[in-house]
Amino acid sequence: GNKRFDSATLRERMGTQVAGRMQRAHGRYSQSQVADDLRAIEALYQTNGYPSVKATSEVVKGSHGEAKLLVKVDEGPLVRVRTLEIQGAQAVNEEELRRLINTQAGQPFSESTIADDREVVLSDYFNRGFPAVQMESSAKYADASHTWMDVVYEIHEGAQEFVGKVL
Repeated sequence: GNKRFDSATLRERMGTQVAGRMQRAHGRYSQSQVADDLRAIEALYQTNGYPSVKATSEVVKGSHGEAKLLVKVDEGPLVRVRTLEIQGAQAVNEEELRRLINTQAGQPFSESTIADDREVVLSDYFNRGFPAVQMESSAKYADASHTWMDVVYEIHEGAQEFVGKVL
């Protein structure tokens, strides 16, 4: 079911070993490793705008009696950011903040990108003397088909502090 990423790209993220000439005659199978592999595949998709992706696995017998690991990916719909609203920014110009962050209208929706944006915005405010700054984010589907997301960043700046004299 993988369409967005080819099988080679997915295999790069997997720790499960395939049987081959350079190693033992048999590959290694571990349920916990396969579970980690499935989470890694899902994380790749989620980072690229597929929040409802589901990766599953099944062990099937090959034509020569060998076990084969079959990974199935149900990508779900690609979800994009329809709007990004920034609220509460007073000390920093909204356009300045938009240049710092990666979430933009039309881009794939990603919780990890939102988390990265939060770190960038907080760091910028800290550097400007706002030690108590907080930022909350929210996202809600903008359409019935769940392919567009409206995202809101709410910034609570707190008081700006200055250092008067360093001894």
